[in-house]
Amino acid sequence: MAKHRPYGIYEKYIKRPQDFLCALLAIIVLSPVMIVTAILVRIKLGSPVLFTQEGFSARSTDYSILRACRRGAFWRQVIASLKF
Repeated sequence: MAKHRPYGIYEKYIKRPQDFLCALLAIIVLSPVMIVTAILVRIKLGSPVLFTQEGFSARSTDYSILRACRRGAFWRQVIASLKF
């Protein structure tokens, strides 16, 4: 496996801050769209957009994560119900 070379001036002072600012801008710009979509799904279908999934890790610990619904039939119903 190749060793990671130390960060240079470009990676440390330009690329990393640029990546962070682009990700922050994307979150700021896209969060209203995601919120409106979640609200419309909740209003039109009455079902939650997010759900909690329980799991068991390899280290014998229980965990729970918050997931978005990814069922194809669910989203086809969402798109069909959003006709204005």
